[in-house]
Amino acid sequence: IFSNNQKVAIQEFKTFSLEHEDSDFLDVEAGNIWTEEEGKAYLEKYLTKRWSGKSMEELINNLDTRTEIIAYLKTNTRLSIRVIAGLLGINRGIVQKANQ
Repeated sequence: IFSNNQKVAIQEFKTFSLEHEDSDFLDVEAGNIWTEEEGKAYLEKYLTKRWSGKSMEELINNLDTRTEIIAYLKTNTRLSIRVIAGLLGINRGIVQKANQ
């Protein structure tokens, strides 16, 4: 509470809201927010390193492998559920339910 007087409290809140703040919120770092293109490159590198010679379709059709890939992307990137689903060519509901 800024003040017991409603008018004063409103004015103090407005002043507080307009103050400049340099703090980071929600642990967001600009370098960690990835675009779909960056995510695609990251996924291709990961798949080549982990499952060289296997096709995306082959990996996604295997439930255990698909779950591992989804978990890896959720843990190591800041890609949205929708972007992960798009990169893997699967329904976003599958991505949401993985590892729950």
